[in-house]
Amino acid sequence: MNADQKIKTAIKSLPPCFTDAINHFHNLGFKTWLVGGAVRDALMGKEMLDLDLVFDRNPVAAASQYARDSGLGFATLDEERKIARIVGKEPGYYTIDVALMQGDSIEEDLGRRDFTLNAIALFWMGDDINVTDPHGGIDDIGDNILRPVFRETFIKDPVRILRIYRFALTHGLVIAPETQRLTAYAQKLLPDCPGERIANELYHILKSPESYRAFLQMSKDGVLDYIFPEMTGMRGVTQNHWHHLDVFDHSMETLLKLEETLSQPPPWLSPFAAKIFATLDEKISFGITRGMALKLAALYHDTGKPGHRAEDPSGKVTFIEHEKLSEKFTGKLAKRLRLPGAVTSGLSAIVLNHLRPLNAISEGKISPKACYRYNRDLGEWAVPASILCYADALATRGPRVTDERRRQEEMAIIDLLQFIEHEEAKPAGGRLPVTGKDMMEKFNIPEGPLIGQLLETLREAVSMGDVSSEGEAYRFIDKILEERGGLNR
Repeated sequence: MNADQKIKTAIKSLPPCFTDAINHFHNLGFKTWLVGGAVRDALMGKEMLDLDLVFDRNPVAAASQYARDSGLGFATLDEERKIARIVGKEPGYYTIDVALMQGDSIEEDLGRRDFTLNAIALFWMGDDINVTDPHGGIDDIGDNILRPVFRETFIKDPVRILRIYRFALTHGLVIAPETQRLTAYAQKLLPDCPGERIANELYHILKSPESYRAFLQMSKDGVLDYIFPEMTGMRGVTQNHWHHLDVFDHSMETLLKLEETLSQPPPWLSPFAAKIFATLDEKISFGITRGMALKLAALYHDTGKPGHRAEDPSGKVTFIEHEKLSEKFTGKLAKRLRLPGAVTSGLSAIVLNHLRPLNAISEGKISPKACYRYNRDLGEWAVPASILCYADALATRGPRVTDERRRQEEMAIIDLLQFIEHEEAKPAGGRLPVTGKDMMEKFNIPEGPLIGQLLETLREAVSMGDVSSEGEAYRFIDKILEERGGLNR
């Protein structure tokens, strides 16, 4: 099927929600072009899920009226450049972006776009179809090549270079040499760009089940050093006998193993797959899922290692408490990219606790008490953090790692996930045998932090099955107070 046939097929298959909008503007006398991603997707044989329309005069007021009359959502995206968005929910979520043509002609407008495959315009009315392709975008799509339209576009807006990696990843495109040369200069301008815009481009990459490929290419091109500067110091930092890679390559490998595990879960993980995927697919803020945040945690979980590396006279290398510095670096990332609070808190919890499950292995297994405390401390992030812990272990293949150790790691994750399932199956709002007020009266304890500490300790004992009645609860608390030296008795 040639380009003309693909376009005609795409137009015929447009849903009424799109054709109604286009016909509405035609009837109002607007000269209308379909541009950008919609045309690109049509030429790639993909379904057009959203529309980008360009007009010969300001369309914002007409689009606003159309949205009101049709019961659709509407938002002005750029008042100065006259860009707005119509949002619909039937037959599924879709957007129609409308914009005033930039420049005096459609060719001039297309010349301001990023890549040749996005610089194609389609004008049609009835059976009259006219394609404008001044930069050879149709040929580049046919050759699977990603080329820039105009170098200065990326110099003026360096964030656009991140789209190079997004499009190469999501559309299977080869990055042209001139595109690669462009990144070498434009990447240096990224630190001065708004963090929110960088984050928005990263979200598109993180959505992919193979985001590792994009980040690996960004690393090779030097771009990663400008968007994740906290990772730069990890390069070349050697580790101990548990590891086969330096800190940087280990973190990249952790992301790879995470995505491989999610793409094809090992048999022992299959019973938990439904729970894992439901948790990772949960949106926590503005379309950002837990799974997307987890990938950032994979990249940043060991950023504190270079600052905590120590080597004793025998050559033994340690990174004691590196997770605390890693959490600080994660906070810097979140602040710089202006990540939502829910994402920031999740990243912090995962990075700070990424060592706990495997460090808690004792005599080949992890105790119920360790599972309880891990689940208590991480809450809704406990499942994602457990999967990262496993991916972290898979990316650790030094001479000290044995088959038995790997089996213990798998069993630790199984124990954690089983414990979480068991806890979630319990009735919500289960009551403790005694209350804080009961404790205060029974043991003559004044109101204060100690009551909260005792309640949490009691809650853990109840969860472990060590306490089930009022009498057992009082004896348990009495023993704790006695161990504290009769404090407050």
